[in-house]
Amino acid sequence: MFNEDSKTRQEIRRLQKKMKKSPLLFARLAECYLKLGDWDRAEKVLIRGVADHPDYVTGLLVLGEGYLYTGLHRDALECVEKGLQQYPNHMGLLRLKEKIKKQTEEEQDLQEVQDSIRSLDPLHTHEEVSVEAPQEERRKAEELT
Repeated sequence: MFNEDSKTRQEIRRLQKKMKKSPLLFARLAECYLKLGDWDRAEKVLIRGVADHPDYVTGLLVLGEGYLYTGLHRDALECVEKGLQQYPNHMGLLRLKEKIKKQTEEEQDLQEVQDSIRSLDPLHTHEEVSVEAPQEERRKAEELT
């Protein structure tokens, strides 16, 4: 764990330097803060980044994930809806909306979101929905590759 934290801190320093030339790296920087469990810093980076780059949907997605995993369902849904206004078929946003609806037990809305996802990805099943923290999902995905 210590070694992983050290790598994440190195990545934070690297991203902070690169952000001067590539400001869209804010979402990756925020994910690093999330890995360290520093939601307050991640949220500040994301809010500023989304304000500066409102068309960068990945920022909205990461911010929405952060809100979801801190229990702020309304804020998470607001991020999703803003992103879906720009990209109505964005699979990441639709899957995040599915997680939100599952956690809030809004069955009718959940079914509608799942239907939208299935229309874009016919192999999708509702059992695939995970409500784990984003870093845990990524860790599991990396283990599979």
